[in-house]
Amino acid sequence: QVLVAEAAHDLHITIVTGEHEQLFELICKKDLSGLEQVLKDHLYYSMKRMRHSIEVDYKDYFEEEPEENRFVI
Repeated sequence: QVLVAEAAHDLHITIVTGEHEQLFELICKKDLSGLEQVLKDHLYYSMKRMRHSIEVDYKDYFEEEPEENRFVI
């Protein structure tokens, strides 16, 4: 279980680092159209990762609202 968690964490770091490198390259090239799309994708997947963290990793810090099946602080 520990190895799986470490591997998942390492994969997450690799993905985020790769996204940041890609953004940096596009900024250096001044490729605004490419930058806009990559930035949208990066922000979209960042929000998905954040949602997963809230619902899985930090779920004990939130209470679920029964009628909406959503978490509140």
